[in-house]
Order: sequence, then C-alpha cells, then structure tokens
Amino acid sequence: MPLSASTAILARLRRLMLAALIWGSVPALAVAADSPSPETCGLDSAEAAIATARERQALWTTAVKALAEARAACRRGAVVDALAWSLRARELARLGLIQRDAQTGDGRPPGGQP
Repeated sequence: MPLSASTAILARLRRLMLAALIWGSVPALAVAADSPSPETCGLDSAEAAIATARERQALWTTAVKALAEARAACRRGAVVDALAWSLRARELARLGLIQRDAQTGDGRPPGGQP
C-alpha cells in the first residue's frame, strides 16, 4: 500500500473517531443540563450520616457546613464538587462519632486528663 493511501485512511479514521466522540458526548451533555438528583450528588448518604451524628450528639459544625456546600453544588449542577463535599460531610460526621465514642461518660478522654 502506498504511503499516500495509508495517510488518507488514517485521516479518514481520525475523522470518524472524532465524529463518534462528538455524537457520543451529546447525550451526556443533555443529561448534564438537567438538575442532578440528590442520589447522584451523594446527598442521601451524607444526610444520613449527619442525622446519625446529630442523634448521638456528635455532630460537628464543619460537617453541617460541608453538607450545605454539597447541596449548593448539586443545585448548581456541579456533580463532582457535590460528591466531594458530600464525602467530606460523611467523613466529618464519622469522625465526630469516633470522637464521641472515645470519650468517657464525664467527657474526658479515656485514661487521660481533660
């Protein structure tokens, strides 16, 4: 096969791949234009973690702020940011529960001074 024929085939293949890439991303763009669901943003699990920490009186204010940021990002349609903030809220709620469980009944750390 001559060099010019293989170059033409490669150029056509590149155009076909580019067209497939563009057409494949159109549905994704249409979905992104819609408002994402709370499940997509990770809000449901973050809200459950916050509720658990609140019930056990182990809720940190930073967890509540992270959940508020996640909700705001989800409303904006920034799913990646919402997922990051939701993960942060869940982690802060989990750490609050760990801190609460580590404390004795009188509020002092186990085996230590206040």
